[in-house]
Amino acid sequence: MLGPSQRGGLRIDGGDEGFAERSISLTDLAWVAVASDDVQAHGGVLDEARVNRARYLDGTPKGSTRWIDTGWALAAWKLTEPRLGSFGPHRPVRADGSTIDATFRLEEIDGRPTIVLEARGGTRGSAEARNTEYAAGLEFILERLAKTGLTLLDAAIDTRETAHLPIAARRLELGGYPVKISDPAELRRRLSTAQAKVGKVPAPARAIRHGGCACGPAAQSSTCRH
Repeated sequence: MLGPSQRGGLRIDGGDEGFAERSISLTDLAWVAVASDDVQAHGGVLDEARVNRARYLDGTPKGSTRWIDTGWALAAWKLTEPRLGSFGPHRPVRADGSTIDATFRLEEIDGRPTIVLEARGGTRGSAEARNTEYAAGLEFILERLAKTGLTLLDAAIDTRETAHLPIAARRLELGGYPVKISDPAELRRRLSTAQAKVGKVPAPARAIRHGGCACGPAAQSSTCRH
């Protein structure tokens, strides 16, 4: 293992007499993580076939899959999984080492690995204040997703006040999905504006807290729920 790749994956090679340097993408690693969770939930073996069942439609020819990189992603996962802690909560860390006060965690939602950015709450400056840099955290996550070439597959509010609503009523309207993340700051503003509209259609108006965002890689896309 040589280190991180430019787009956030892993660079590997076969040593002095082995294969040339290549990269294992974050997408390949994410699908192995999904398959690993499925094995923990339902039993069985974590192998290439298990990953492909989660990732591809039934009947997809082997030549149309990323079978070589899936094998290396499995090897990397099996090497590092024992060292992994919980998938959350975490806080984003800027390039200068400072932490953004915006808590997020990783979950699988509707079969897709998802990043859940938790809600802002409490009075700023008080002991009860939490996730005071929610907007900065959301923009940071969008920037990272953009750098890896992912698109936004979906976005929805996910709070106690909206839990009873169907996904269609909680979805953030951005004019259609998937959404290419070409300008993270602008997309963050659009998502924040869309949040204010959730729960305010034909049904009686409801007070909606500033929700959390869930974003995660699914193939070459990411799902986002607030």
